[in-house]
Amino acid sequence: MSFGVSPASFVIQQVPGKGLGVVANSDFQPGQLVFSDTALILSRHEKTSDRLTANQARQIFKQVARLSRDQKQQLMELHCIGDKKMLKVFRINCIHVDEVSFGLFLTISRVNHSCCPNSMMSMDCTGRVNEVRAVKHITRGEEITMSYIVNNWDIGVNRRQELRYWQFECACQVCSLTGKRLRDNDAMRQEVIGKDDELTKFVAAVIEVQKYPPTMSEDDRRLLQCRIYVNIKQMARMAEDKLYLVYKMGHQMKMKLFTAHLHCLLLYCKARAVGVLASLQTDQRIVHHGQKLQELACW
Repeated sequence: MSFGVSPASFVIQQVPGKGLGVVANSDFQPGQLVFSDTALILSRHEKTSDRLTANQARQIFKQVARLSRDQKQQLMELHCIGDKKMLKVFRINCIHVDEVSFGLFLTISRVNHSCCPNSMMSMDCTGRVNEVRAVKHITRGEEITMSYIVNNWDIGVNRRQELRYWQFECACQVCSLTGKRLRDNDAMRQEVIGKDDELTKFVAAVIEVQKYPPTMSEDDRRLLQCRIYVNIKQMARMAEDKLYLVYKMGHQMKMKLFTAHLHCLLLYCKARAVGVLASLQTDQRIVHHGQKLQELACW
């Protein structure tokens, strides 16, 4: 067991159809810490192919040599595709840590994937301890799941394509949908993605005007300001529409909540600054979204 883990909060046991998994040993509320896990092995990112470089392999083998017999045994018991070799075990089970490194965490490696996860990870300031927190109410006996893919809000065909790296098909409540329910779910996800893309580009333009980079001419800046002024009200409505869809999809879109509220807050702040929305209503929305972001930041 790696350092920082609270064994009383979970058990590792067989999960039907999945092999070993992490199961809650008590109830958890949204935002509550389920467990924390310390990196067993760390390696630095290198701008090459998906294969590990000779330098990365040396880093990994040096750290493995310092592990106890028990840790080595637990490491080699982790899931692996094909021949079970040290570097293959690391590649299949490693996760992104920060901009410069990625690593393997023993307990987190036992958490199975779901496109509708009930937990998420966040790294502490040291870069070695990864916290797993609940994003929904979890009851004792329920399996702890997280998303292996970044865009777990994407449509089904794209999620399946990304999951091919681990060579399994997800059978969560979302991926098990069929017929009209599946088509409706994908359509709603596509709508969220489309609105999110538009809002992200618009917010980037707002930030660019605020920064006023030296490469931007005065004419370009004025044109961009004019476009923002004309469209800010419509974009604020779009942000609220996207937020409504995110909430409508329930736990499926939990990972999108923070960005959805942040877009709303930024756009209302800009709308108030340029005076295009009623001040009282705008102030109320700013307070509302600010409070929601504070709640979500605790996760």
